Amino acid sequence: MKKGSLFQFISRLFQLSLFLSWQLALSQTPHIDSLVNLLNAMNEDTFKINTLNALCNEYIIELNNLEKATNCADQQLKLSQKIKYKKGIAEGLLNYGTIYLNRGDFGMALSYQKKALDIMKELQSKKGESDCYLNLGWSYSVQGDYDEALEYLFLAVQLKKTINDKKGIADAYNYIGNSNKNMGNYAKGLNYNFQALKIREEINDVRGISKSYSNIGLILKRQGKYDEALYNYDKASNLKEKINDRKGKASVYNNIGDIYFARNRYDESVNFYMKS
Repeated sequence: MKKGSLFQFISRLFQLSLFLSWQLALSQTPHIDSLVNLLNAMNEDTFKINTLNALCNEYIIELNNLEKATNCADQQLKLSQKIKYKKGIAEGLLNYGTIYLNRGDFGMALSYQKKALDIMKELQSKKGESDCYLNLGWSYSVQGDYDEALEYLFLAVQLKKTINDKKGIADAYNYIGNSNKNMGNYAKGLNYNFQALKIREEINDVRGISKSYSNIGLILKRQGKYDEALYNYDKASNLKEKINDRKGKASVYNNIGDIYFARNRYDESVNFYMKS
């Protein structure tokens, strides 16, 4: 191996070790600001873009820090455009869509998501295209346009099945279940959430499993099946404790508080409200 090639190989191994260390740290602690410094050791290539994409998703999904998520998305998109990396551009646009969705700007969210979809179709990326359908479905669901939401979500399921993206299928079922719940179709809502739960258990997606139990508990609570709801909330709470999902655990405690309040057990209700 030539000296230059050997240096590039060692450099890439070093970058990979940094990335893996960074990913491990993300799974262990929510305090990730210092890890951004690792990006400075990376070349301006697709590896750095993929790292920015992962970091952006972490800020959005786990920490709900939209300011830092936006900063990552900005860097991701600019670098992708600079080196003409279309997949990175599409993923950056998709991240912008999620950021605007979380800000309540549905028009901008849909605009960015549809631009990302066009690029993913051009690239013939089934994974990317199905992710766009998933995001569009959730955006329409949040807006209350459930018919449009379900159309996109079923497109996501159909495409994800062709590539055996089990996590993606489970996420789609999760959104379909929640859309049905919001429409008052509780039986369908439970059915799809149980399907999501089954897949998540098969792939050992602990965070996803905790979300499924929480979603099932919420539907059962709305049906007035409080004992069954509490059973599922207890499952969700234990898992969220295990993965240090404080935000998710707070939501579970709030819902448990609602149940005790509905049962006129006010002391226990206040206790869980305080915990949340």
